Amino acid sequence: MFGLDPARFEREVRDEKLRAIARGTGLNLKMETFQPLVPASYPIDGFLLGHRIRVVGSSPRDADRFHINLRADNEIAFHFNPRFSQNCVVRNSFQDGKWNFGMEERVGGMPLERQKMFTIDLIEMGGFIRMVVNGKNFAQYVERMDSKKIKRIEIDGDIEVHSVQVYTL
Repeated sequence: MFGLDPARFEREVRDEKLRAIARGTGLNLKMETFQPLVPASYPIDGFLLGHRIRVVGSSPRDADRFHINLRADNEIAFHFNPRFSQNCVVRNSFQDGKWNFGMEERVGGMPLERQKMFTIDLIEMGGFIRMVVNGKNFAQYVERMDSKKIKRIEIDGDIEVHSVQVYTL
């Protein structure tokens, strides 16, 4: 007959969503702000499949580091921390009152330059966060906690933020 395999249907729907996410189609602008003062903090209601956070900014000539945190209450689900003096971007999580030092990620080098404009996109891909810097895939971060619990975006450090946008499906 015309039987429909529910598991196959769910996979096909998910695959189509992932293709749309990769293309950046079907997104709705949920929040946008321009030239906020740093430190900056913005509420979000979960970071769900297909959601995208875009930060456009630059760092001053003497910049050392800045961070973009996706916070879940007292924990940091995702810490994106460019360190100019170390020529790397550290990614990690802060859980149960401590950093996961043994699981800190630094692979990928430093895609940013001081005094140059940049765009950082953090995209929720369902189990991992894709990082796109200046339109190029930079890295992927396997999530260590449920992204639905993320309630806040925090930005601080040596960064001049030009804009922050949050997109949802």
